[in-house]
Amino acid sequence: EKQEKASAEKKTVPEKKIAVSQKTEKLKTGVKKKVLEKEAAVKKGKLPQQVRAEYGLDDEKFQRFMGIVFKHEGGYRNVSWDYPTQMGITSITLKNFWKNNKKLAEELDFPTAGNIKDLNKEQCELIYKKDFYDYYRIGDFKNESIALLLFDIRVNHSSKTASQIIANGIYEARGRKNVRRTDKIV
Repeated sequence: EKQEKASAEKKTVPEKKIAVSQKTEKLKTGVKKKVLEKEAAVKKGKLPQQVRAEYGLDDEKFQRFMGIVFKHEGGYRNVSWDYPTQMGITSITLKNFWKNNKKLAEELDFPTAGNIKDLNKEQCELIYKKDFYDYYRIGDFKNESIALLLFDIRVNHSSKTASQIIANGIYEARGRKNVRRTDKIV
C-alpha cells in the first residue's frame, strides 16, 4: 500500500512539473508574440495601440490640429536655407527627441537625425504630441482657435522666436508696444 502511494506521488510530481513548464512556455510564447507584433507594427510605420493610448495620440483636438499641420507639412524637404525636414519635423527636433527620449526612440525604431527621411507619419505625431502639444500644454486652452494658433507658432518657430511672438501678441492685446529685449518673455 505504501509502495503504491509512493509510486503514485512520483508520477504526479513529474506531471506537475510538466504542467508548470507548459504554462511557462505559453507565457514565454505569448510575450514573444506580443514583441513580434509590436516590431511588425513599427516596421509598417504604425505605433502600437498601447503607445498611442499612453501618449494620447488619438485625442480629438490633437488629431484635428495634426490634420492641419500635415496638410501644410506634407513630406520630406531639404532646402538650402533650412534644416532638412520630414512632415515638418526638423533634423534638430528629431535629434532633441532622441536626446530626451532615447529609450522610447530605440523601442519604436525611430531613425536618427541623419536619416530623417525614414521618419514615418505616426512617429512624427508622437514628436508633435510630446515635444509641442504636451510640453506647451496646448490641450489646456479652452479656446480652440487660440490653442491652434499657439501650437502653430510653436511648431513653426524656434522656442525663442515663438516666445517673442507670443509675448508681443500679449503686449499688443494689452495696448502696449512690442516687448523690449530686456523684458522677461512670457
